[in-house]
This record gives sequence, structure tokens and C-alpha cells, in this order.
Amino acid sequence: MPYTTRTDIEARYGEGLISSYSDSRIAAAVAAGDAEIDAYLSPQYMVPFDPPPAIVAQLAIDLAVYYVTVPNGAEMTDDIRERYNNAVTLLKGMAAGDIRLGTAAPAASADPIVRCGDERRFVRGLEV
Repeated sequence: MPYTTRTDIEARYGEGLISSYSDSRIAAAVAAGDAEIDAYLSPQYMVPFDPPPAIVAQLAIDLAVYYVTVPNGAEMTDDIRERYNNAVTLLKGMAAGDIRLGTAAPAASADPIVRCGDERRFVRGLEV
């Protein structure tokens, strides 16, 4: 499940911003943004999110808009670039654990459980 959709982007920025792009190009930009979010947050959280927390969905919009405008560069604005940079900064803070998502499940620990000790030598008074 993608973290955002064309409809979400249009609701936030208006239809004019992405109206000239095909659905497949927007889907590719959304996928690129989702992959970036997952890459940053996978050390701290179980990804992909389903459903995504609200902040992740908002970041996904900004990342998708950035990635949809990057290939041609003509429609890249300072505002789009700044929103992308702010999203990456926020993702880095989340990845470092400085900013918590709250409702998202934390990632499973990578540290295995290790048991130390001698093997059992006696069973009910009998030597094994």
C-alpha cells in the first residue's frame, strides 16, 4: 500500500501542480518516496507502514512531488526543493530516534538471544 496517492497530492497542493504528469510517472515518484522513507525508518520501525502514520503520509507527499519534478527539472521550484530537504531532515531525526512516531511498531531487535551456562548434568538426582 503506497503512503500517498495522486488524490492526496492534489488535495494538498491543488490539481495544477501535477496535472501534466501521467499516473504511471506519479506512481513511480510515490514508489521512490516510499522507498526513501522505508530506508530511513527501517532501523527504528517495522516497515512498510499499513496504515502509515499521518506524518509519514505527509512526508510521502513532499517526496513524491520532488521525485515527479526531478527528471525534467523545469518545474522544480525552491519551495519543492526546500520541502524535500525538510522531509529528509525529519526522516533523519526519526531514524536517529530523536523524533518518535508514537503509534508505529518498533523494529525487531537485531540482537539474538544468547543463553550462557553449563549443560544440565543431573536430572532428578540421576547423573546424565
